[in-house]
Amino acid sequence: MNSKKEIALQFGTSLDNDNYTLFRATLAPHCKYNIGDKELKGPIDISNLYESNMKEGHQKFDELVWGNCRIEEVSENEFDVYFSDFLKHKGIEHNYKCKQRLTINDENLVTHIQHMELPCEREDLLKFYAKVGLK
Repeated sequence: MNSKKEIALQFGTSLDNDNYTLFRATLAPHCKYNIGDKELKGPIDISNLYESNMKEGHQKFDELVWGNCRIEEVSENEFDVYFSDFLKHKGIEHNYKCKQRLTINDENLVTHIQHMELPCEREDLLKFYAKVGLK
């Protein structure tokens, strides 16, 4: 049986590799994802959001490369997954970073995902968008 930390790593690496089938397998049927003022429920809706963001990013930027996630244990059932997105557009590069806090139940499934902005990252991303003429 996988440990909770291994599940958190599987969650992150499946997204790093655009493997949405494996990603959905980490989520409990009743999983909730909070990002900003949105709340999504269930593996399909959550996975669809990640996948649509990936497709939109590849259309929007000249280059988009996912970094390798990093896992940090917060408590026995909570883990922070740090993501890094390498963006390039019109010759200008930007590295956007964020974290998502996972709650993992005793069946080793993710029951809650909370998107958490890191200090200055959103502001710096918006400055990058402005610099390269994106909204």
